[in-house]
Amino acid sequence: METNDYDADIVFGAWLRDQRVSAGMSIEEVSKKSGISIQRIKSLEVGYAEKGITKAESEQLCTAYKIVLKDFIHRASGNL
Repeated sequence: METNDYDADIVFGAWLRDQRVSAGMSIEEVSKKSGISIQRIKSLEVGYAEKGITKAESEQLCTAYKIVLKDFIHRASGNL
């Protein structure tokens, strides 16, 4: 089944939110650990990542969530 960018962003956002919840962190805690604004994290989690997610943001979130960057990028690129 082919997915469009919007659908892929929604799926990635849900996965990203699941990672935060699994890590037992609030959005505020992730913001402090990653240096990414609360609003930006919220927008990523709902699948509205205007202009996508940057490499720096990916690395910052991987550090906060203790996720392997390769796996994170695989998910962010729409691969399930």
